[in-house]
Amino acid sequence: MLKTMLLKSGLFLMLYTSVAAAQDFVPDVYQDEYVTIRSGVMESGKKPITLGDRLTLAIEVDFKSNEVLVESLNDEIFRRNWGSEKGLSLINSPVVTLTDHGGGLTTMRADFQFQVIDCPAEQPSCPGHKVYALPVISLGYQIIDSSGAVVNNKSVRFNAWPGTLVVTQVLPVKSEGLAEFATYFPDGGYSGSVAYTEKYTGGLWVSLAGGLLLLSSFVPALFSTAQSPRRADGYKKTGTRWESILNLLQDEKRTISDEEWSDLVRRCATWYCMDEHSFNPYTWLVIPDSGQSRPLQDFKPYFIDVLNQESIDKARRAGFLLRFRQLAGLPAVA
Repeated sequence: MLKTMLLKSGLFLMLYTSVAAAQDFVPDVYQDEYVTIRSGVMESGKKPITLGDRLTLAIEVDFKSNEVLVESLNDEIFRRNWGSEKGLSLINSPVVTLTDHGGGLTTMRADFQFQVIDCPAEQPSCPGHKVYALPVISLGYQIIDSSGAVVNNKSVRFNAWPGTLVVTQVLPVKSEGLAEFATYFPDGGYSGSVAYTEKYTGGLWVSLAGGLLLLSSFVPALFSTAQSPRRADGYKKTGTRWESILNLLQDEKRTISDEEWSDLVRRCATWYCMDEHSFNPYTWLVIPDSGQSRPLQDFKPYFIDVLNQESIDKARRAGFLLRFRQLAGLPAVA
């Protein structure tokens, strides 16, 4: 009986330990005779990581407090070591804990909350999955004697597990390029209306009475034979989406930055191809010979040109608009 109870207790302890370890496991990345260091990105391998996700860089240091002084695990550790990677940004100061295991053995742990907010390295754009090489971390510690005096200074270097961080794209992009907008947002970017399920009585009669009152106010005008002047429609019917963007680009009174103007002309060119020719121009980046119709082949050099413009200053804007209008068969602006 006692043997069975001990066996069950042992199995329970092993199960508890394995679950706890799986939830908060930090692998060893460095060890010498004075310190043992564990470090890793806690979310890696547990779920897909996308831009903007809140992530945790954990650093644990085991040392004997009566023999070693370890550098404080503060904000400066992150900025000094990971500051060169512009895509990794610290959210707030780390939470640092000290655990005394007895016999002088101490564990210092810091959890750094950070986000991936930009392309890796110096890449200006990075479609698809992104791979970040986690920078090497350096940490200093001092060896002290029994009186607390510093005997030696040491520095160690290690790489947080898993060494690289893979950030997945949010929208699934097939090998032939981006699909139509409706593929990713079937409701047009807006959710459908919510059905009204509760029973109501009073509100219905109030609505009907209001509708009848509104209708009765138009009855004299409906049956009047006088030639009263009619109000002219003062609005212009909305055209296609590329025409709306083109109107913005041609509005010289509107203040638009060079970067925003460049982005708008890219949208205008993209939507023109999609609305007028039912062709996604980004397909050219994967299949250069696609879109064989003459209008599209004439438009292709223009699209590639605007795609490579990070910003377009005011001196060059008229030229881009003139080329677009010519390729789209539009009359010159008076």
